[in-house]
Amino acid sequence: MKGSFRFHDVRHAFASLTLKNGAPVKEVSALLGHASPMLTLSTYARVIEGMGREAVNGLAESLLQISGGEPFR
Repeated sequence: MKGSFRFHDVRHAFASLTLKNGAPVKEVSALLGHASPMLTLSTYARVIEGMGREAVNGLAESLLQISGGEPFR
């Protein structure tokens, strides 16, 4: 698999993982050298959308456990 990774692949992985781990979009944008955070948002929106779903599911599970109900699946 010689030559199967390009610099762009490493850069994309860095951005995706950094955003998924909660780094601010503005900071990731600056690290990538993007002209604006909007470029970062448009490029990595699917990563951020997944984070929103995880947050909502976590909140719902917490609320259901507090009320004594079964966690939502």
